[in-house]
Amino acid sequence: MTEIFIKIFAAGVIKYLIIFALPYFIFWKLFPQKVKNLKIQAVERQKPQIPLELRYSFSTLIIQSLIFLSIYWLNEKGIFNIYAGFGSQGYLREAAGFVIYFVVYDAYFYWSHRLLHEGWFYKKVHVVHHMSLNPTPFASYSFHPIEAVVSLVYFYPVLYFCPMSFELFLLLIVLTDFGNLAGHLGYDFIPKAMWKSKWGAWLTTPTHHNMHHQYSRSNFGLYWRGWDEMFKTLRSRTGQEFIRVKDQGDFL
Repeated sequence: MTEIFIKIFAAGVIKYLIIFALPYFIFWKLFPQKVKNLKIQAVERQKPQIPLELRYSFSTLIIQSLIFLSIYWLNEKGIFNIYAGFGSQGYLREAAGFVIYFVVYDAYFYWSHRLLHEGWFYKKVHVVHHMSLNPTPFASYSFHPIEAVVSLVYFYPVLYFCPMSFELFLLLIVLTDFGNLAGHLGYDFIPKAMWKSKWGAWLTTPTHHNMHHQYSRSNFGLYWRGWDEMFKTLRSRTGQEFIRVKDQGDFL
């Protein structure tokens, strides 16, 4: 199992470097002037922020690898049904797994996120993530170990009740990371017209989550803006702030 853990951890590090480190160097280091009109906050990040984000990201990668190792073990024992070959048990099953994952995960994220903002959970656990007032991509994994576990144990019930291919499982992990990146990139690349479009009006934007880091007690949603609207946790100026960022101009 040690060898398998090392492989899982190595794959996680490579994934982290591609999905989070690479965008950081592109947006924050290499071409900040090219994309300055997409930047959400004008203020610069605090100097200790990057080391802190990297330190907690490392612990999250360790915990993530242990969770995935346990998933591998449970699958070997027949508790889960992660099978080889996308579509080998029907494409309808794959499509159902995809939809179920994101719909249920979105609800899980909203309510677990609200819990993390209560009392002890916020003061001792979630406060780590909120040390990044102006988040960078590295903040995407900057979690207290308890929060890292909370964010990952969702996989257990999903995989128990929803068989899926190994390929779909990997795709869901990568897409979840890209969703995480969007909320912590510090730049908003979503077209302005999306905010009031037929489908876009239901979705969050990078500005939506960035404002959560600034003000903390609002904008708890992940993908669907409806959770915040339904339970009155949407910050009133979220739309205006998104439009303000968009009105800064294009990045070209």
